[in-house]
Amino acid sequence: MAGNSSKAGRSVVSKAIAILAVFSGHRVEAGLSEIARLTQLPTSTTHRLLADLVDSGALDRTPSGRYVIGLNLWGIASRAPQSYTLSQAAVPYLQRLLEVSKEHVHLVTLHGSYGLVLEKLSWHSVPDRISPEGTKLPLHASATGQVLLAFGSASTRDMVLSGPLTAYTPRTLVTADDLRRRLQIVRRQGCSRSYGELVSAQTALAAPVFGVDGTLVGSIGTIVGNDERDLETIERAVRQEASNLTQYLQSVPPDHRDTPNFRPMPHTLTATPPSSECPATD
Repeated sequence: MAGNSSKAGRSVVSKAIAILAVFSGHRVEAGLSEIARLTQLPTSTTHRLLADLVDSGALDRTPSGRYVIGLNLWGIASRAPQSYTLSQAAVPYLQRLLEVSKEHVHLVTLHGSYGLVLEKLSWHSVPDRISPEGTKLPLHASATGQVLLAFGSASTRDMVLSGPLTAYTPRTLVTADDLRRRLQIVRRQGCSRSYGELVSAQTALAAPVFGVDGTLVGSIGTIVGNDERDLETIERAVRQEASNLTQYLQSVPPDHRDTPNFRPMPHTLTATPPSSECPATD
């Protein structure tokens, strides 16, 4: 079942797998010409296979025309019994954060021009009213999304700032200047606090999580109601658990990062609070 290729004998399946393998390491998105070059496939073949992979949900295409791993493939990979996932590592830290916020907590990572919910936990007595795993969140209107924009790549930030910013509530940031100022505050303070920008009745707080080489890998956040809550205490817990997860990810030996043994072990919450607090950004 070999097709035309610069490498004789390559099957359609092997070509498709070669395309998917482009999205490994820290490469979370790629363009047509880049994929063709890395796979050594003709551009026409690459374009045709990319269209098939997008149709099947294995890949998604971003508004800028680049490609990212699709939700269907992400869901299949997350069920592999011998694969490490960031969400597995984050669960103990999310659980401890949930003990403080007592509403909703989630782990979000960058997925093209959106934030992708990898893991979500809710307090047992709170109605399950937030987005489940696999949901895409707008980067400009969510606390976790703003963290991903603030600490992520300049190309993603520029793409979002140059595009239309949809208003979800009257408090959503809908101009590039307003969003740019918010991201500067988030970078300076190391966290984001959002009051009703995605859902009017919710306040969200989030902080970044970094991998072994200091690269942003995601954001931990919590969502609570707009009532009289001790947001400073909740925010300290958000920052602390994001820092704890970062320390864990950076402590794993290199030869264990892609093995079934790469699993977190719950431990006692560090008693030392962060040295600073993130002020309200609205």
